[in-house]
Amino acid sequence: MNEKFYELSKDKQDTMINGALKIFAREGYQRASTDVIVKEAGISKGLLFHYFGNKKTLYCFVLEYSARYQMMEIGRDIKEREKNLFNRVRLTEGNKMRMLKRYPYLDLFLISASKEVDSEVEEEARKWSQAANDVCIELWKMADAALLRGNLTIDEAIDITMLCMEGYKNRMYNLCGDPEEVLGGFLPYLEILKRNFIR
Repeated sequence: MNEKFYELSKDKQDTMINGALKIFAREGYQRASTDVIVKEAGISKGLLFHYFGNKKTLYCFVLEYSARYQMMEIGRDIKEREKNLFNRVRLTEGNKMRMLKRYPYLDLFLISASKEVDSEVEEEARKWSQAANDVCIELWKMADAALLRGNLTIDEAIDITMLCMEGYKNRMYNLCGDPEEVLGGFLPYLEILKRNFIR
């Protein structure tokens, strides 16, 4: 990658990043077209290749950038004293909503990266999407198991929450494709989980 990319204004960087995020999120690595990416980003193909050289370098850049950005922002304003698991999940999802203001396709891109099967980028995609996911899970594990009903453990409650969240997001991203609507739409389901699992 050409380091001159970082000399661009933040707005220009974000326009290129957002164009790539949107197309890679919707199409996956193999089917994503650099022609469509440059059209989405409003730049020339020559400029894209000047900064990134090829599609793989671009993909790996936005992958690492997205994962690091989420890992840095996901825990913002979550106090250690918040011990209710479902409140912690709601706060992390709220932080994702805030991130979408800057990078609308970040969440969908990281979800698609976790399922990427193209051998050219699969290993990197799994590594970075898992790293971003692990930070969320570590934040959730700080919850107090004593608040859960019955013999439910934090790990079990997190697994159930993750399964519900992943199922919901996969279905809704396929149906409507609007990242903000998808993230916000999960919150009522989170409240149902909270009512059923918290004492």
